[in-house]
Parts: sequence; C-alpha cells; structure tokens
Amino acid sequence: MKAQPAKEASTGADVVVRMLEERGTKYVFGVPGAKVDKVFDALRDSTIQTVVCRHEQNAAFIAGGIGRVTGCSRCTCG
Repeated sequence: MKAQPAKEASTGADVVVRMLEERGTKYVFGVPGAKVDKVFDALRDSTIQTVVCRHEQNAAFIAGGIGRVTGCSRCTCG
C-alpha cells in the first residue's frame, strides 16, 4: 500500500471557519471569550474580517443591519 500524506489536524474551530469561507462569509461580528476563543484564533488566519464587539447584542444588531442593507446574511459569534 502507498502511504498517504499526513493531514494536518483540524479543530472544530478550523472546520467552522473553513465552512464560513466556503460559503462566502466576509465578516464575523462577535465577542471573544473562553468558549469561542479557538474560533477567533482560526479567524485570524482566514480571509474573513473579524469585528470585535463589546456585547453580543451589538454584534447581532450590526450583523442584522448590514444584512438588511446588503441583502446578504452575516455571522455573529460569541
């Protein structure tokens, strides 16, 4: 049998960010914290622009407002 090249281990955060990129997500609005820090770390190496907010409601409000203006849904995390 031919040896397969070793794949780099992916975390759940890496998979989430990859899926967001594949679906054309341009922005993620959110509040970094203990539960989602890995996602924010993965976003740092992605093409997605991360907008850090002070409160979850602000993140949802911004994402909703941009979604209404552009007609494209946005993502919040936190």
